[in-house]
Amino acid sequence: MGVELYRKDFDTSQAAHDALPDEGGTVFFEPITYQNDGVFITKPKVKFICPDDGQALMTYYLDQPNSSGELVYADLVKSKGIFVTKGAPGPDYDDFSAAANDFYCEGFKFENARIGSSYNGAGIRGQAKGLKVVRCEGVNCDNVILTSEQRDSMHRPIGYVTILGFKARDCGIGGYSHDAYIGPCARMIVVGAEGTDENLGHHTKLNMGGGVAISLNGFFPDTAVNPEVHCGVDATSGHCAVINCYMKKPNAASSQVNVAKTFYMANDREWSDIGCEYLAYKNHIASMVQRGKGNFFWVEQKNKMKDSGDTRLPPRITGFIGNNLCRYLQNVEKPGYDYGTNPFNVPSGVILLNNDVQTLDVPYEWIPMDLTGAPALTETSMIAFYGWLKDQLPVEGQESVARTITALQGFESYDPMEQDTPVPPEPPVAPDIPAAQADLVQAQVALALAVAEVTSAQARLAGEEAGRKRRLTEHLNHDGAESQDPGSADADS
Repeated sequence: MGVELYRKDFDTSQAAHDALPDEGGTVFFEPITYQNDGVFITKPKVKFICPDDGQALMTYYLDQPNSSGELVYADLVKSKGIFVTKGAPGPDYDDFSAAANDFYCEGFKFENARIGSSYNGAGIRGQAKGLKVVRCEGVNCDNVILTSEQRDSMHRPIGYVTILGFKARDCGIGGYSHDAYIGPCARMIVVGAEGTDENLGHHTKLNMGGGVAISLNGFFPDTAVNPEVHCGVDATSGHCAVINCYMKKPNAASSQVNVAKTFYMANDREWSDIGCEYLAYKNHIASMVQRGKGNFFWVEQKNKMKDSGDTRLPPRITGFIGNNLCRYLQNVEKPGYDYGTNPFNVPSGVILLNNDVQTLDVPYEWIPMDLTGAPALTETSMIAFYGWLKDQLPVEGQESVARTITALQGFESYDPMEQDTPVPPEPPVAPDIPAAQADLVQAQVALALAVAEVTSAQARLAGEEAGRKRRLTEHLNHDGAESQDPGSADADS
């Protein structure tokens, strides 16, 4: 485990970090409150842990005014966050050799991570390659987790962000921030996210940038009416899977608010070399929306990139949306303005199968996907998990998963992470058609000769059998003639 230190032995959390060796190590925190005690993490493989299911509260004073003089912002580390990792240097931001890679954070609650009008404050601001967050929570933060791009010198996605057992309340301030806002990287995993009463942004925002993302077992029980909440999971430009997630989509307090999506996917934010794939399986949405038609699932296939300088046609979106339970509050006063009017807005490449759409007053049963026997879903076992997942889905969804497995295998070719991955079989050798045709001709000739030999043998055997029968008949006729000769009888008497 390397060097282990204890926060209680130092005056500040920054001092505890600085005492670690250059190759990193672990700092253990107590489950108490730490005020204005952020850290700029400059070393790789650093772990901050509050053990034994405890939770350390990292809180900041709101002592910075907004334009109206209200004290609503905090003086965060580097004006970015509470825990901030050192990233790759500019101008290219693709050399992570001296970055604070593979930061691990477990058992923290972040409060008041808010900065000015950019809304880019965060409890954890990940700027390096690799981030893992376990059992963490945020309250009144712009973003609880915000990460930068992870790309190599060829602009390919690399690295990972893994978030396990994550909670947020009253976060996503201002519309440009979210409970978790993940920038482009190769592998994004969000398991057990729980978010309630988002201020304006999304519970999970996945800007994949040609990476693969999965949101599993999300729980977003927003109140019936919320000011401006948007999506449970909003994704763009890559492969996204949403499985076993629940969201109560609130009605908006204002008629001007976007209520048109609960789970959303688009294809135009960043170019994706692996194409765009959307998989949604066994989710449950309860829509309270009364102010707009909206969609339970909106997969928007756009025809131009956001970057006007990128003239490429965005990749076509394919995928599978199946076995989801979609319930809605029927708008009696204004028929047609509820989620039952147009439940799904998807392009032709996305297959819809066995989705149950019903009003809220109808009895229902939601059976999430049984994950018994599934491999652990981590940054080092995504291929193994998706391989298991493929076998659990209907045939119509298996091709979607197969395309994602191919994408993950592609990452392994230049940024390997998967552990105990079976070596892919050698591709089959293309057949030599002329040789095969010559072999067929030879076989046909040999077959004809064999048939002729069999025919000749059968004829020979038939002739021999006929001769045998003829000799036997002649012999029997000869014996019968002798037994009937009277002269022979008299001579013997």
